[in-house]
Amino acid sequence: MIKGLKKTTLFIITITLLFVMIGFLNAEQNYAATKKIHLSKKTVSLYVDDTSTQKLINKKGKTIKATKVKWKSANTAVAKISKKGKITAVKAGTTKMTAKYSGKTYKFTVKVNIPFKDGEKPTINTVTEYYADNKITVYCNTLKAAKQYELYVSVNGGEFVLYDTKYYPYFTYQNYTEETNYTFKVRGIRGNYYSEFSDEKSIFIKKKSITVDTDKVELKEGETKVINVTAEKVNTITYKANNSYVSCKWGEWSNNSIPLTITGDYPGETIITISDKDDSSVFATITVTVKSSGNTSVTVDENILSLRIGETKVINVYTDNGGGVFCRTSNGNVTAKWNGWIPGTNTDTLAITGVYAGKTTLTIGDSKNESIHTTVTVTVVPDIDVQAPYLPATYSYYNFLGGKESSCQINKVEFEYSSSVNDTYNIEVWIYGEKTYENKNSNVSDSCFVGYKLYDSEGYVVESGHISLGSMALGEKFKVSKYIASGVQAGEYRLELTDYK
Repeated sequence: MIKGLKKTTLFIITITLLFVMIGFLNAEQNYAATKKIHLSKKTVSLYVDDTSTQKLINKKGKTIKATKVKWKSANTAVAKISKKGKITAVKAGTTKMTAKYSGKTYKFTVKVNIPFKDGEKPTINTVTEYYADNKITVYCNTLKAAKQYELYVSVNGGEFVLYDTKYYPYFTYQNYTEETNYTFKVRGIRGNYYSEFSDEKSIFIKKKSITVDTDKVELKEGETKVINVTAEKVNTITYKANNSYVSCKWGEWSNNSIPLTITGDYPGETIITISDKDDSSVFATITVTVKSSGNTSVTVDENILSLRIGETKVINVYTDNGGGVFCRTSNGNVTAKWNGWIPGTNTDTLAITGVYAGKTTLTIGDSKNESIHTTVTVTVVPDIDVQAPYLPATYSYYNFLGGKESSCQINKVEFEYSSSVNDTYNIEVWIYGEKTYENKNSNVSDSCFVGYKLYDSEGYVVESGHISLGSMALGEKFKVSKYIASGVQAGEYRLELTDYK
């Protein structure tokens, strides 16, 4: 029973679907029967130089491939049509066109209009100046038919000259050196048709300039001054310093003027160039001299001193600004002590005392800028003196057989003294001379020696020995030194030089 019911239900559903499909197919056939092959446009309206594409539509609403259609214009002087149905407007007028397909002809009309009516002209709405790229842009109202605009330019009332042809014309001006008035005219273009000239619009360009209220500034270190800078275009200027002796900072613009704050950082001269970012030929310069807050000159009344141990001398130290000064010694042979400023002057006094025998260099300079300084050379002489032999004199060196090997002429001797222990001294001798004899080849560099004896004031020999004058060729000069005594007491001595065997 149940199986029979299922078969009956399936049969009913199948019959129902069949009737629905038959109805749908009949509806499609009836709909298609009501459609005809037709053109997409019965009338085409164009301006000269415009284009438009015509299409032929089949019964199903789909575009028939253009190359299967034969297109034709009755008057190609007005408008022409390509094999693909592209219509091009040539000149004002009306022409008939046809499309042939499957033995049937389909007709349509093409009307070509004159782009501009009598008296119709574009109007310049705005003329905008851009300093950033030296450009003036001319904006016009849009003429429906215009594809381009011709821009004519007159400079300072001169003849109008065609400058450019663009949709939005712009005129690029050069970096000018004088004030200039530009006047513009614009007309629309479409094909071979032109609109009437537009109304004139002008723009006046002032000569660019940058001015400062002073071009020379003097500052001390840490001092600040404000300079006012004036320019036509406040947002196009910049500054640059040629070194780091100063620092700068812009303030706020007001009425085409802006303050520039300059601070002196280091002593020296700086040139600040303020220029137009877009036109480097427009600039102004400020020369800034930064003076040291200390001294720019430190001098002394004596640069060479000779002292005995325990002796004190006072020298004057001169400064130009009376600023702080320092004193450094190269060693402990002397002490230096400031005595104080001389009232009403920029002069300080320095007391120097000899402590140990020898030489010392004092460096005296500005405490803020050590490059500003001077030096004093101090020689501390002990209570000792050595008498030199009579010179010039010639001394010879003999071998152990008694033969003369070489001779040297001594022209000068000098003595230097240095402190030793327990208030005693060391004596160093410098000997200057020339080799005058060589028993071998004159080009041979052979040794030469001289003997010496050091006598005290009572005639006793306290030191003796020989000094090597070095190896040299005949005629060569020499300069040698040797410590000839150490730990000797203060007093007077005499040096004698002898031949050396």
